[in-house]
Amino acid sequence: MKQNILWVISLCFAAASCDMEKNEPLQPAGLTQLHETFEALSNENSISRLSGWTNIMVVDATHAAPLQWLAYETGCNVAMQASAHKFDDSNRGISYESWLLTPPLDFGHAASKTLSFRMQASHWQEPTTIGVYLVENLAAIGKPEKLILLPANLPEKSSGSRWIATSIDLSKTRGVAMVGFCYRGLGGSSASTSFRVDDVIFGGAGSATKAAIFEETFENGLGSFTPVSASGAQSWEWNSSAESAPYMPAAKVSGYTSGASYPNEDWLISPPIDLSGAQSAILTFEHNINKGVASADAMKREQAVLISTSCTDASKPGDAAWEPLTALAYPSGSTWTFACSGKLSLAQYAGSSNVRVAFKYTCGNDNAATWSIANFKVVGEN
Repeated sequence: MKQNILWVISLCFAAASCDMEKNEPLQPAGLTQLHETFEALSNENSISRLSGWTNIMVVDATHAAPLQWLAYETGCNVAMQASAHKFDDSNRGISYESWLLTPPLDFGHAASKTLSFRMQASHWQEPTTIGVYLVENLAAIGKPEKLILLPANLPEKSSGSRWIATSIDLSKTRGVAMVGFCYRGLGGSSASTSFRVDDVIFGGAGSATKAAIFEETFENGLGSFTPVSASGAQSWEWNSSAESAPYMPAAKVSGYTSGASYPNEDWLISPPIDLSGAQSAILTFEHNINKGVASADAMKREQAVLISTSCTDASKPGDAAWEPLTALAYPSGSTWTFACSGKLSLAQYAGSSNVRVAFKYTCGNDNAATWSIANFKVVGEN
């Protein structure tokens, strides 16, 4: 049976001409560099908003319904996601195959033939698969056996929700080709893994990106941050769970334990961040707050983010002067969903070699929120 392919976006664009019926390959007019972070998209946007990118949904007797790759926004990050999951279970048993394809890439003229990207999986279910292919002929879409499978470092069940990085040497590739991310999943409320793709780089384009002055993901512990328990028995700790709240490895604190709330004052303080060579700097991080008082005033008071240039001993925060980061964006205060802090300017601290950021948590015996921090990053410009 001839495959019936549903074209979500026209593939015959200026960068590559194609003819499905004639089986013609891509014509030599590809990009020599690509760096796509998907940050220009908002949650659930189609990839059609980005020039040259394509989503193809295969529909035939086996893959019976269309499924798009859509922008997925979480915390400070936007990625492309494919998922056959539906809470209402209305698509149970339906098979899906969906392709996310890069713009055509010119391997003949690119300065570097290295392809890199990150992938993430969540809510792992065994029937779902993800594959990364070199697509030299668009007529082969839906027929993976006729495509070149790339040796990608893909997420596994044991990876949890961690981002997995891949770098592929394609120096032997000639001509023009696309890279395709192929998702195959089974519909239902608990039958499919969600796969995400981000930071797709080709041709050395990533070399122009800004390097982080300081970064801590909290994926493997508290890193070089110092936890200080000023009062109360609880303190900041590392939460390694990727399957229960707060749904990813993070720094976490709560004064609630054994069914009761206890008064606490707990600090989590960064090491010195050197901004002596930066003219400006931006701080971002992701956080969630739950089980507390879900009001902006309460969160600013009980989950405060402070900054100091006079703290010389992280174990003694009371000896330093601290200022609040007033432009901070807070989450809703009532879910485990991570929200972005917003891009917090540290320009006024540029020139200092001793910039410390502190997360100060307080609670009483009548109410104790849980506060989690992930993906702390400071990026600067010289």
